[in-house]
Amino acid sequence: MNLSTGKTASIYLKRGETTTMLLENLTIPDVISVFSYPCSGKNLKDSIKSIGFINPILVFKSARNKEGEYLVICGAKRFYAARELELESIPVTIVSAKPVSEQEMFEIAFADNISVRSLNLIECAGVVTWLTRLYTGKDSKKYNYLLNQLELTGGAQSIEIYRDIYSLEDKIKNYLLKWNVSAGQAAKLTQFNKHDRKAAFSVIETLQLHGGKLKQFLELTFDICKREKKSIDEIINDPEIRDGAILKNSKITLSQKQAKMLDWLAVRRFPKLNERLRQFSAISGSMENLPKSVFLPPQNFEGERIRASLSFNSLREIDDFCKAVKDKANRERIQSLIDML
Repeated sequence: MNLSTGKTASIYLKRGETTTMLLENLTIPDVISVFSYPCSGKNLKDSIKSIGFINPILVFKSARNKEGEYLVICGAKRFYAARELELESIPVTIVSAKPVSEQEMFEIAFADNISVRSLNLIECAGVVTWLTRLYTGKDSKKYNYLLNQLELTGGAQSIEIYRDIYSLEDKIKNYLLKWNVSAGQAAKLTQFNKHDRKAAFSVIETLQLHGGKLKQFLELTFDICKREKKSIDEIINDPEIRDGAILKNSKITLSQKQAKMLDWLAVRRFPKLNERLRQFSAISGSMENLPKSVFLPPQNFEGERIRASLSFNSLREIDDFCKAVKDKANRERIQSLIDML
């Protein structure tokens, strides 16, 4: 089969008759289901209800020779939508061909899907999982060719990441798609065991964390657990989180809860840094013309030394700062700030 044409096995297969078929006689092989996550959507169901099927579903006769049984090879989402609409029958095109292997079915569905759309995160994860299962140690040339069609980044490491993502619970996978979570962020969730992942996701879902906030939550939580050698469950079940001023506080907005949660985690993640920030605020509050400053925590948890970055918006600000330093009291305050670093 030549997949480079982007056509659905038009050379390899001979099309048979187009007819209607009972849904109960159709089965979707596991190797095909990976191209249809989520199974169907409201837009697709609305389209089928209003105008019906534009293109019939492509099916094979089952290799098990069970009378009247056919396998869906292309059109799984349309099949699932029809089933949710409780249709009895749907239009299909029967492909007249010898029984095909899982590899052949996979390649047909692969070519059919990537020729018309981009696969979502979970579909990519499923495809990578099946690619590894079907081709590793058997046909490395085809494996590499198909993998390159997905245009994944990260090399061999990304393969492991995507396989782990595919093994996540459906509830989490649905959330990842809803908020368009990146593979890198999704991979963070795979580093926790099932129990901890469930605990973390309960907070993620409650606070609707996504984007940069989700990334921050996962990184802070992961680092805290690693350093304190505690489970996520132990961390987020702290009374201040569960029963205190954050998750169960009905007097603050969702965005305020998100901010409080992340601030609480940041303080626990960087206690030394936050103590220095508190001291810095107290000292700098008594001094005029202090430049804007940013504290930079060490890369791996907390070290004894913390860096600070000072920034000036103009030459005038530098000049004012230099004048302020000449004052003895200010010099002492600045020295105390330096001693914190």
